[in-house]
Amino acid sequence: MRPRVPDPMKYEAIYAAGRNALGAANARILAALSKIAPARVLDIGAGQGRDALAAARLGHRVHAVDISPTGLAQIAEDARAQRLAITCERSDLNKFSPSQPFDVLIADRTLHMLDAANRAALFERLLDAAAPGATVLIEDEARIIAALEKVADAHARVWICARPRAGSLVLHEDV
Repeated sequence: MRPRVPDPMKYEAIYAAGRNALGAANARILAALSKIAPARVLDIGAGQGRDALAAARLGHRVHAVDISPTGLAQIAEDARAQRLAITCERSDLNKFSPSQPFDVLIADRTLHMLDAANRAALFERLLDAAAPGATVLIEDEARIIAALEKVADAHARVWICARPRAGSLVLHEDV
């Protein structure tokens, strides 16, 4: 069976049609980021950068990962114009592994696009790459949150899990 992957051509067309195609930054993610001292933030499935750009405006150094060259080009252009600390990386999330540790992970309506096995494997790799004391902010379909929490519970490091509402998962490493 082939891994479930978002159709890159679909997102290319959506992003090419205009900026902010998928809406504004996630208010819950921004509220959490505003309480965190400037940190290294990894935004997976960054799209056109709605969360990445907002995080960088708060003083965070952001690494945005997406499969869409158009979305990443738009993020890079906006980051340059606004003098924001954002780097971009094109990657298929089924194969992605962070090359450096991060303090905060953002996954905003992205993980549901992967099949269960690839989603769990990616989440394991992300938790492995987290810096000590990291925070993970997930906003996604409620149906996948319990499975992600199980991955965190089985992880070699100790993660404190909270579900502030359906479709949300917040993890903090217990150091």
